[in-house]
Amino acid sequence: MSEIQSVNVFSIDQERLKYRVILTTGILPGTDNFKGVFNFIIPPPTNYANSNQYNQCTIKLDSFTATPSDAPANINPVWAVVTGPEKLGCVIIELDTPSSQVVEQRVASVADVDNKGLTNIRMGQFRQLLPLQIVNVGNHQGAGGGGAAPDPLGYSWVGIGSGIAATDPVLCGNIFGKETRLRIIHPHELTPAWIQQGAAANSDNIAVYSFSFTITMIPNN
Repeated sequence: MSEIQSVNVFSIDQERLKYRVILTTGILPGTDNFKGVFNFIIPPPTNYANSNQYNQCTIKLDSFTATPSDAPANINPVWAVVTGPEKLGCVIIELDTPSSQVVEQRVASVADVDNKGLTNIRMGQFRQLLPLQIVNVGNHQGAGGGGAAPDPLGYSWVGIGSGIAATDPVLCGNIFGKETRLRIIHPHELTPAWIQQGAAANSDNIAVYSFSFTITMIPNN
């Protein structure tokens, strides 16, 4: 029985318009830096990304991880907003790159129900809802739960499911060569979220965050 194998072949010109951008943050204790808000500039990798013939691009978030430091003190890593810890099953990844294809609407209070969420609508930027799963990636401290028990010093959160695999890209303005703000957003409080140690309100960020985007330039009409 013979097997038939097929390969999709794209033109070189099409592939030249596609870029993978990987962003990784660090940890800056004692500051408000990296508490769910990150500012960066992506230099244009080629002249296609820095051309008046390509004012738009599509953006898709391909992967996301949030990994707390395994310092021995970080035995209770939790997602939090400025008012304190929160239990989150998903987050919204937001870029302030212009877009007219995303609508974010909140119905999370009695007032929201009464007005059908019309007072809590956000448009005009890239946003992607990202379901989260906690996994254990181990640690290098040699401490924690040990044995068969889950080890909090090995926790990492990853983006899973429809928020990654089945999400289509969004048409946006050209993201290259300009300052861009990325925010990790609490899905119903609509404020920045980050991982901290313990329950104290507005504690330092203790995690490293990594993002991978596919960006494809779109020629002007």
